[in-house]
Amino acid sequence: MDEKEKSTFIKVDKFDTVVTAISVIRRKLNEAKMTLDKINSLKADEDSAVQKWSADLDAVEAKLNSVETKLSQE
Repeated sequence: MDEKEKSTFIKVDKFDTVVTAISVIRRKLNEAKMTLDKINSLKADEDSAVQKWSADLDAVEAKLNSVETKLSQE
């Protein structure tokens, strides 16, 4: 076996290692994307709840102002 054949064998071995590493990285990337999608979904749910709470507080404030105005007129 001459040096050229050893060099080729090493390159193929490293190629397989790189292909395996790329596969692992791709799997981790997909997992990260799925996690990010879940986080975005949770955030959207939270944002919706906060907007509803804000609208509810505004409605309570408007009713309170109305009652206060009526009481001050009497």
